[in-house]
Amino acid sequence: MILKEIEIERFLSHRRTSLNLESGVIAIVGPNGAGKSSIIDAISFAIFGVPVSRSVRRKVDLIQRGAREAKVTVKFSKGREEIQIERSLSATSQGYAYLKICNREGCRILAKGNSKVTEEVVKLFGLEEGSQNVLKELLFVPQGKLTELVDMTSSNRREFVEKLLRLRELKVVKEKLGDVITNKYLDHLSELKVRKKTILEKINELERLRKEYSSLSEKFSELSNKLNLNKTRLIEVKTSLEELERLREKYNLMNAKHRDILNKIDELRRRKEELDKELRELLHGKDLLQMKNLRDQLRDEYERLESLVRYFESAQNLIKLKLELKELEGSEEKLRELEREISGKEELLRKLREDLENITQDLGNLDPTIKELEILENARKRILMLLESYPSIDELKGQVEKTSMEIEEIERKLKQREEEIAYMQALISELKEKIDKLKGSSICPVCGRPLSPEERDRKIKEYSNELNVLQSRLSTYYSEYKKLKVRLEELWSLRERLKSKYDSIQAILNSFSVENLDELNQNIFQLYFIISSIAENNVTTIEEARRVRSKLVRRRDELNEKIKALDREIREIQRQKENLLGRVVKRNKILEEIRKIESILPSDPQEIIDSYSKYAEVKRKLVELEDKVQKASNIRSRIEEIEERLKPLLREEESLREEINQLGFNEDEYNKLKELYEKLTDEITQLEKEVSATNRLLQEYKKRLDEIESLRNEMKVIDLEIIKVESFVQFLRTLRKDLSDKIPSKLMNYLRENWNIEASNILRSFETSISNVYIDENWNVIAYSPLGEIDVGMLSGGEKVSVALALKLALLRLFTETPIQFMILDEPTIYLDSERKKALKEIIMDASRKSIEQLIVVTHDREIVDVANKVIEVSKKGALSEVEVAKV
Repeated sequence: MILKEIEIERFLSHRRTSLNLESGVIAIVGPNGAGKSSIIDAISFAIFGVPVSRSVRRKVDLIQRGAREAKVTVKFSKGREEIQIERSLSATSQGYAYLKICNREGCRILAKGNSKVTEEVVKLFGLEEGSQNVLKELLFVPQGKLTELVDMTSSNRREFVEKLLRLRELKVVKEKLGDVITNKYLDHLSELKVRKKTILEKINELERLRKEYSSLSEKFSELSNKLNLNKTRLIEVKTSLEELERLREKYNLMNAKHRDILNKIDELRRRKEELDKELRELLHGKDLLQMKNLRDQLRDEYERLESLVRYFESAQNLIKLKLELKELEGSEEKLRELEREISGKEELLRKLREDLENITQDLGNLDPTIKELEILENARKRILMLLESYPSIDELKGQVEKTSMEIEEIERKLKQREEEIAYMQALISELKEKIDKLKGSSICPVCGRPLSPEERDRKIKEYSNELNVLQSRLSTYYSEYKKLKVRLEELWSLRERLKSKYDSIQAILNSFSVENLDELNQNIFQLYFIISSIAENNVTTIEEARRVRSKLVRRRDELNEKIKALDREIREIQRQKENLLGRVVKRNKILEEIRKIESILPSDPQEIIDSYSKYAEVKRKLVELEDKVQKASNIRSRIEEIEERLKPLLREEESLREEINQLGFNEDEYNKLKELYEKLTDEITQLEKEVSATNRLLQEYKKRLDEIESLRNEMKVIDLEIIKVESFVQFLRTLRKDLSDKIPSKLMNYLRENWNIEASNILRSFETSISNVYIDENWNVIAYSPLGEIDVGMLSGGEKVSVALALKLALLRLFTETPIQFMILDEPTIYLDSERKKALKEIIMDASRKSIEQLIVVTHDREIVDVANKVIEVSKKGALSEVEVAKV
């Protein structure tokens, strides 16, 4: 894998720099401050997300001054595939990062986001997750650090290797493993034992329940039998009671009819006795025939005297007329007074009717106004209730729009998450395909080279681990996707509720042809103003308006009552007036009659008066006797009518009495049977409750007893789990001990042995006098020449550079499974004398031909140009760096 292309935009001093790189030695040269190291920082930023040659307090400080965004893209060639990494920085947002793999079939995104891209890059370079610092140490050689591996002390060299191997993390793992044993597995073991004890107690308790269950079953059978017997008895009693109720109904109907007839007979007899008594009192011991004879005698005497008293009546009429005439004196004056009183009262009646008409008109205007006001007030209340906590309709509308914007944002995130899920599923499918190919073949599915069984197993394990990571990440994506879905549904629901409220408010406003709540309030104010003008005081509430109406209604009713009373008074006075008019007319008639009577009477009226006295007495007696005879005849007819009505009633009463006796209904027997029915019903209800309660208790007991087998099976599982946990705790304790003793030592020795082999192989390719390099158990560096062992402190400058570079390249090969064939040296000639510079040039040439495919050297020393396959000149023009390819 080599670096193929770099594109830099607005990063540090580079506005826009694009570099195509090939195999061999690539020299990036230029004076200090020209922007050479900025290119290395751009490559480091693209790969790891941070620069390598400088430390910055904020990443945005890497953005070119005056710009808002910076972007770096690097491309690597890996066999037939191309790896593209692109990262950006933004002064206003988070920026972005993505990793793509391209081949003949097209490009696919392998990762998105800064941390995820870094993780995937480390994996692509063949290191474990979290090893980006190790990779940075291997790929980049900072200024003055070229011979660092040779110059450092043995203890620092050991610490450096421990850092590369991340052995310090093993100590953390050991401590965490102790916590896991104590806090998780031992606690879990205690919980299992407590659970086992609890289950044993439950099983013993359920065994005791078996006896209670048996006793309860017997009780349930007894109650059920008793309930069935009572139900059978109740059916029998109910049948008898229904028969008696039908008989009782018939008995009551006949008895009621019999009582009605007896009441009629008693009433007729009482009436007959009253009429008999009245008749006896009327006749005074005489019979009706005698009374009729006496009447006829008095009638004859009356006719005899009638001819004598004709003039007496005229004389008597004369006296009466004179008395009446005296009473009628003053009627004309009273008539005039009544006319004046009528006129006054009619004027008052007119004013009252005017007041009533005005009040009626006000009520006619007030009623529709109040009705319209109630409708508007109700509409305003509905609007305010719909607004709830929102101060205005515009606020509610704004909340609807805000919710819609949030819905759009979540839908955008959902779409983005769907793309990420699809991409992750594609990666998982690809990994599964690689694992399947490796399981069925020994050919590498990536590069196509044959693999040893150990390499194949290691590859399968790596792909499986990567697959687990991707599946875990996919599960996280699914979880986030579901949460977003739930939030989207909540927002949809909220928007629908808010929109429904807003639409309801608009519908209310539209129904009154107003555009907003202020116009509605203005209409309400106008209606209150109309009511206030009617009430002649300020009205501000619907209750006050209703009180105004009630006051007007009471005033209208009072006026109606006054008008009615005044009308009655006027009618009474009119009646009095009519009477007086009649009295005046009558007076005139009486005067005329007096004159006529006086013209026909004899001079001596005493005789006429004496004759009349006897005539009047006979007439009185005749009238009284005729009245008694008529009354007696009527009473006699009514008595005969009653006697005729009594005859059929007596016959019907006797017949009903016989039917009732034959019916044979007994009220006491009926009441006893009814009491028995109610008693049985209550007993059955109580028994049903007891049976139901007992049955529920039996079911609960049975359900709990059914748990015994389940509890026993659970105890077997717990016993197995206890054995498994105890075994695993023992394994973890052994592993924890090995983490502090055996494993670190083995790893260090393994690396040291392979490092010696690989570094010596690389060193021999440099064609120097040093043929081998060896790191002993104390991590001292020992160099060997054909003449024997040489202390590194005695090495020449060139020999020390060759040993240091060989050690660095060896580490790069050992720590990366993917064959990485490039390394970046930043100012490697700094602090070197001319001899070391010359040796470094030769080593770089040898390394590029035999040990590493691509060496990128950043330097201000132009002597390196002689050994470079490609030279990139970097210069400064103002505040910006300019790049030019000077040699290919």
